[in-house]
Amino acid sequence: MRLRILPAIAFLLCWALVQGALAAPPRLRLEALTDLEVATALGQGYNYSEQYELPLALGQSQTQEGAFEAERQRLVRIIQAFGYLEARIDETRSSADVTGAAGAETILDWTPVLGPLYRIGIVEVRGVVGRGLPDKTESTMASVLRRFPGKPARADVMSKIESEVLYQVRLSPFPLAKVLSREIVVQPATRTAKLRLAVDIGPSLAFGTITVPGVHHVSTEKILGYAPFKAGDPFDRSKLTEYQKRLEDIDLFKSVRVSAADLPDQAGQLAILVSLKDRPADENLLEKSGFLGSTVIVALIVAMALRIFLVDLTAPRLIVWIATVLIVLLTVAALALAVQRSLSFLGIVPLEPLDSLKYLRLGSP
Repeated sequence: MRLRILPAIAFLLCWALVQGALAAPPRLRLEALTDLEVATALGQGYNYSEQYELPLALGQSQTQEGAFEAERQRLVRIIQAFGYLEARIDETRSSADVTGAAGAETILDWTPVLGPLYRIGIVEVRGVVGRGLPDKTESTMASVLRRFPGKPARADVMSKIESEVLYQVRLSPFPLAKVLSREIVVQPATRTAKLRLAVDIGPSLAFGTITVPGVHHVSTEKILGYAPFKAGDPFDRSKLTEYQKRLEDIDLFKSVRVSAADLPDQAGQLAILVSLKDRPADENLLEKSGFLGSTVIVALIVAMALRIFLVDLTAPRLIVWIATVLIVLLTVAALALAVQRSLSFLGIVPLEPLDSLKYLRLGSP
């Protein structure tokens, strides 16, 4: 047990010795900042002690001055992420007497200077035009990108531009598109930032086979019949969304998820996975009779009472026969409603009889 404690004691002693040799971390002066969002981010992001003092103590960092400069540049990047692309942090040094010490302690103050707020200027996307994208995709992308010029040149806005570009391209037969590089060209005269994106749209892919794992109330053939595409068609992500909505509209499943594989097969096709979760059986459906069911039961009781009354009166056989036929028909109707309600309870067909046929037919709705 003592042998295990000795390394910890040795580390603490070394830590204390190094701490005594290190200067105090710089003081970050945020009082003059007018952008409260930036001030909050700097206050929360300044972690010199956690990020640099331990490596210094362990000999993993060369000098404390180098650690100071690395932290200052990191804080500058935090400010620039808010659109202040000319931001800097000024450093001032002062001395203060330390009681009981032979000399004076150097105190460092860091004062952030925001500079002007830059805004998005031209957005240039390379590697897209003339590569086989559908005309509709290029037109939609151009319309979307026109919304960004004039917005602050923040990191989150630029990430949003990248996401919009990739989203539009991936809707087309190029679902593996990716951004290769992002270049920001600062234009101080206009205080704008030109954004250049290099995009690799990747290969043109097609729909592959559709897989429906598990056993469900609706047959796999009927589920496949709702797909607005077939294997070999050019990939279009919007059709996946349409397919999922069609299955959700059936109202027989608790959850529906239609997704494509991350990578294509050797034929350049993306396999499609349809994940379904059936709705649980609802006992309340057995208790609901509805207007039609109540009417049939009442009519059946009346018809049976009428036949008994006619027999007692020794009515003509034709009238008794008609009452008997009516009873048989009403009995068949009652049995049909009972079967339909049982199927609704099991989740095989919807509760509404008149609407059930449109959900069970093969093919697209």
